[in-house]
Amino acid sequence: MKPMVGVVLQRSRIAKNLPQDVFYSSYQFQGLAVKHPWYWQQIIHLITLCKETFNGTPTGDLLQANAEQLCLEIGLPGLFTDAPMTRVAPYLTKCWMKDLLLFLLEFKIQLGDPLPKLISQRRGDQFLMELFLDQGYGGADLVTLNGCRQVLQATTLADIVSTNGASIMRWAWTGKPGLRRLHENGWPRQPKINKDGWILWQQALLHLFRTARSLKLAHPLGEWLCPPPPTWRWFYSHSESRVYLRQGHLWRSF
Repeated sequence: MKPMVGVVLQRSRIAKNLPQDVFYSSYQFQGLAVKHPWYWQQIIHLITLCKETFNGTPTGDLLQANAEQLCLEIGLPGLFTDAPMTRVAPYLTKCWMKDLLLFLLEFKIQLGDPLPKLISQRRGDQFLMELFLDQGYGGADLVTLNGCRQVLQATTLADIVSTNGASIMRWAWTGKPGLRRLHENGWPRQPKINKDGWILWQQALLHLFRTARSLKLAHPLGEWLCPPPPTWRWFYSHSESRVYLRQGHLWRSF
């Protein structure tokens, strides 16, 4: 943009090195009242987001889907517009919505959203990205840890911990996605994580264990706070002291 501005100013018989603050200022402040293309673009994006999602148009549906994917990628509770963007921006995919969130942060613009929220699933549950941020991870390491989480399709500890809440599952520790899925979310494209990435993942989880040589949690998770997902197959009957396995429309008892 800068080279083009210089040419335009010269053709307008104005010094090409005119300060940008004057170039983009309003007439009120003796400027040329030229709209800054970047900020004007973000304003148009904000108007488009509000208008299209409110009217329920196909474009609005696409924007909402994009926001939901970004919410999963952020991996934190609450409104995705309230996420600490200065800390999470490095591990987010560069996209239209990310730039808009950074713009909102810069100018302290608040935007409510009706998207489904990520929630804790058990008593004592913790969000994985909160754990990594609290430990001080950042930059490339945070990108890798978030990639590991996406490969495992996990948002909280409950996603990678045994049903009784006592230990982290072996498949989650080694980076091999298991058969258990607690969500029906459509996850963003998952990155490829090398061996060093999974070693970093294990190092980031070590402080949760009772001892460094076991996968047992120092503070086991408590009771479940939400109903099981439609894909859950195993159930226990307290009255019958029996375990049931759902297989399609049939049940097997053990």
